[in-house]
Amino acid sequence: MGADGRLDEVNGRLAAGERQLFDTSVALPAEYKAAIDAILNLFPATLSDAAKARDWLDVLGYSAGPMESGERGQLEVSAQLNNRLPGR
Repeated sequence: MGADGRLDEVNGRLAAGERQLFDTSVALPAEYKAAIDAILNLFPATLSDAAKARDWLDVLGYSAGPMESGERGQLEVSAQLNNRLPGR
């Protein structure tokens, strides 16, 4: 996984939606959250390999839980940092 240091429009809206979920005490079902996390973070080749995708979904589903206040804070900071790579 890699990052480019910028919050584009889609990722900005995703982070805003995640903040709203936390603020309204909405918890996504673990299976759904695992699938979303897989789509957002795994390489397409991994997603298309049924065995590897299943393994990752199991791990992500097991670790899925309600967002903690620290994660909420990270999302807020991300929203405030328009470009973490000045000069580019």
